[in-house]
Amino acid sequence: MYIKIAIRNLLRNEKRLILNLLLIAASSFFFIYAASKIDGILSAIEQSGIDTLTGHITISPNASARSYFNAATSRKMSIISGADIASIKKMLAESVFIEAFSERIRFFSLLGGEEISIPILFAGVEAHQEKNVCPDIKLQLANYMKAPDNILLSKKAASSLALSFADPIVLFAETPDAGFNAAEFRLGGYLAPRVMMDEFIEKIAIVDINAVRKLLYIDGGASEIAIRLKTREVKHLSKYIGLIRQKIEAENISGLDVRGYQKSLPELDNMKILVKAMGTVQVFIIFLIMIIIILISLSFELNERLYEIGAMSSIGFTPPMLVKIFLLEVFIKITAGFLAGCLIAILYITIVRANGGIVAPNQFAQYGSGGKIMMPVLVFFKFLLTYLTVIFISLIVLYFPCRNIARKNVIDLLRTQK
Repeated sequence: MYIKIAIRNLLRNEKRLILNLLLIAASSFFFIYAASKIDGILSAIEQSGIDTLTGHITISPNASARSYFNAATSRKMSIISGADIASIKKMLAESVFIEAFSERIRFFSLLGGEEISIPILFAGVEAHQEKNVCPDIKLQLANYMKAPDNILLSKKAASSLALSFADPIVLFAETPDAGFNAAEFRLGGYLAPRVMMDEFIEKIAIVDINAVRKLLYIDGGASEIAIRLKTREVKHLSKYIGLIRQKIEAENISGLDVRGYQKSLPELDNMKILVKAMGTVQVFIIFLIMIIIILISLSFELNERLYEIGAMSSIGFTPPMLVKIFLLEVFIKITAGFLAGCLIAILYITIVRANGGIVAPNQFAQYGSGGKIMMPVLVFFKFLLTYLTVIFISLIVLYFPCRNIARKNVIDLLRTQK
C-alpha cells in the first residue's frame, strides 16, 4: 500500500520528479566519473609498476663471486664453456616462461683490484658501425642515465678499454631477438647486438666485444647467462629457478649455480599513494557535494508539500505512516536517479572513451613510447557501497524533519477540528 501511494505521489507532479531525477543522476554521474578517473590513473601507474617489476635468473659458475680475472695476480675468472652455453641457450629457447636471455662476461678492472666501484656497461659495436658511435647516443641514453656525462664514448674503444682502477664492468656479449622489448636499447641501430639494461648501471662505454674476448682468452665462453622472465611469470620466480636447475642437471652440466631476484622501482609505490590520497580527497568532496545537493533539493520539496501532508493527515494518515510514505518516495527517486547516473557514466567511460582510454606515457625511457591503458569498468561492490551510503545518509537526515512536519500537521489539524 505504501509503495503504491508513494509512486502515485511521485507521478502527481511530473516536472518536480524529472527535475529531482536529473539532479540526482547528474550528481551520481560526476561522482562515478571522478572515481573511475582516479581508478584509471591508479591502474596506469600499477601497470607501469607491473612492467617494471622484473624477475631475473642468473646461471653462473659456482666459484667465489670475486674470482674474476685480475691482471695483477694473473688469475683468470671462472667461465661457462662455449659448449655448455650452447646447450643451455637451446634449452632456454624452448622455455615459454622466458622473455629474454643473454650471455654475459663479467670481470673487474684489468689493472687489478678487488673493490667494487662504479658499475659500467660495455656494449659491443660492429666494426662498420664504429664511425657512428657519436654524441647522438648520449641523447638517446640521457633519460635512463639521468646525466649524459656518465656515458663514456671513445672512437678508440675498439682497440683500448682504458678503464680506471677497480672499475668493475659488465659486458653484454649477446642479447635476444625481436621478442624482447622491455628495457631494451636499440640506440638507433648503433649497437649490435642489442643491450639488455636490467641492472643498475652508472656508466656506459662502447667497446668491441671481440677485443675483450681475445684479451681474456675466453674463446666464446661467458661468465654467466642472464634470464628475464615474462612479466606475468614474475610471481613464479622460485618455481622457475628450480625448473631451470633441473633442466641443467638433465643436460649433464655441473658446476653451475642458478639464482634469482626481482627488481622494482619504489617511486611507483610513492606515486600510487600520492594519487590515491589526492583522488580520495577529491572523490570525497564530490560525494559530500552530491549528498548536500540531494538533501537540499528534498528539503525544499518537503516544505513545498506541507499542504499535501496536511491533506493526507486529515484523511487518517498518522505521522509514522506519512514518514514511511515520504521516505519511500525519497528511496525510489534516489535509486532511479543514482542508477541512471551510474549507467550513463559507465557507458561514457567504457564506450565513448573506449577508443581513447587513458594514455599513460611510460615513466621509464627503456620502455619506449608507453602504452594505452583502458579505463576500468567500475567494480560492482564499489557502486553498491556508494549507493547504499547515499541512501542511508539521505534517509537518516530526512527522517527527523519529515517526522516533525508530519506530526506538526496532525497536531494543527486536531486543533482546528476542536
